[in-house]
Amino acid sequence: MMIVFWLAVIAGVVFLIRYLMRNNAQQNNYERDQGDESALDILEKRYANGELTREEYLEMKSDIEGR
Repeated sequence: MMIVFWLAVIAGVVFLIRYLMRNNAQQNNYERDQGDESALDILEKRYANGELTREEYLEMKSDIEGR
């Protein structure tokens, strides 16, 4: 019975480590994907999707480029 207990403990630790590593890898992928676009890229996509008017787009673009 003692062997079964220790096998269960070891299996639990292994599954916990794998779970934490998988979550960490997914979070790193998310952060990397979010960091690829510049502010101007995001602005251009929003304008292309119709979220911004031409005036809003030009104003925000000049603000970004003025930095």
